[in-house]
Amino acid sequence: MNQENTVTNKGQALLDLLQFQRRRDNLTLAELGERIGIDASYLSVMFSGKKKFLAIHSKIYRQIAEYLGLPVVVCYLLGGWMEPRDFFMRQGEYPSAVENALEAISRSRSALDAGVTHRQLSELNERVKLLVVLLYEQAEGVTLLPERFSAEGLHAVSSMWMPFEVRLNKVK
Repeated sequence: MNQENTVTNKGQALLDLLQFQRRRDNLTLAELGERIGIDASYLSVMFSGKKKFLAIHSKIYRQIAEYLGLPVVVCYLLGGWMEPRDFFMRQGEYPSAVENALEAISRSRSALDAGVTHRQLSELNERVKLLVVLLYEQAEGVTLLPERFSAEGLHAVSSMWMPFEVRLNKVK
């Protein structure tokens, strides 16, 4: 592909996942476009790397999330609209918290059974690292990452609808 005609695509991870699922479901671009509300020709241009994925409307992210069976926030992460650090108040703590969580995951029975090492987990990009940690937390019912809101902060915004999981870690 001619690099002059391509753009850097922050949403490549989501595009790759969407393309994988489309092929798995044996859908044409037109059929996928119909399901998620994007014209097939626009999908083709995005998959070819000539259009930025970020240019799509947030409503489309919701339709993509529904099609993929993922929480919309995961699609925002993979699509480049959000960064993993957006989920933490103390952004300086994010890298070490994720690395500590990955270390714990690498020592888990699941990782040992699958042959997954800490080194392999550490080599993933930041969005995928966070996704692995969040999926592990969900599957194992554990909390590995620091809190997003304090109890006081949660009370202050309790009347708001929050489209993400609120984590409250109790101090021992």
